[in-house]
Amino acid sequence: MTTHRISIDIEEAEHKYLKMCCAKLGMTIKQFVTSAAIERVDNWEDKWMLERWERDGTREEMEKEKNNPERIVYELSLDGSLIETTYSNTERRVNGV
Repeated sequence: MTTHRISIDIEEAEHKYLKMCCAKLGMTIKQFVTSAAIERVDNWEDKWMLERWERDGTREEMEKEKNNPERIVYELSLDGSLIETTYSNTERRVNGV
C-alpha cells in the first residue's frame, strides 16, 4: 500500500492537548486523526447520500435495500481501490474488488 503524508499546523496548546488525549486513549496521533477524519467523512457521505435519495425520489429504493437481508455496497477506498462490503442482518464482510 502506498502511503501519503499530510501536514497541518496547529497551536502548541492544541498539540499538547491532542497528544495527552491520544495517550489516554492508547492511540497515536496518526491513528486518532485518521480515525476521526474517516468517521467525519463517512458521516458527511451518509448525509449527502440521504439528501440525494430524497431529492431524486429514490428513498423507497433505499428503504427496500436497507431492509434486504443481504446486500452488497461498493465504496471507493482512500487509496482509490474499490471495496465490496456485504451486509447481512448478522454480519458485515469487506472484500477488496
